[in-house]
Amino acid sequence: MSQQAKQLYDALVTLSHNFSTNCCESSQCEEFSLIDYLALRSIQNQPRCSIQTIGQALGFTKSGATRVVKRLEARDMVNICVNPDDSRIRCLSLTELAEECLQSVVSIQEKRIDKLLKKMEPEAAKQLAKGLQTLVQHLK
Repeated sequence: MSQQAKQLYDALVTLSHNFSTNCCESSQCEEFSLIDYLALRSIQNQPRCSIQTIGQALGFTKSGATRVVKRLEARDMVNICVNPDDSRIRCLSLTELAEECLQSVVSIQEKRIDKLLKKMEPEAAKQLAKGLQTLVQHLK
């Protein structure tokens, strides 16, 4: 790994940890992990998706995705129903609580990021945003 790649990796891990902890003010969203957020966001973006779809989005096996979904269901974040076209497939949808938690996370994190960006030179903030967006595009 090049020195630049190592530095970027370390920075991304630090950012991921920082933004995945204390991400929500609501007590109902306590212990809301980054994996929980990504799973809920995937369901929000693909209503009535399958558990397998969540697994693919997270890079998990179906078994791993099932554990995440069951944990979210136990916390009243996800509803699981039978697909009307194929009873072997389970469809996922968000509860109102999950929608509220997602909105809370986005609102809080946008404010945190905005504060950080205001501490930077405007051009540096633009370059950072563009660089991260480009990096994400290359992941796909």
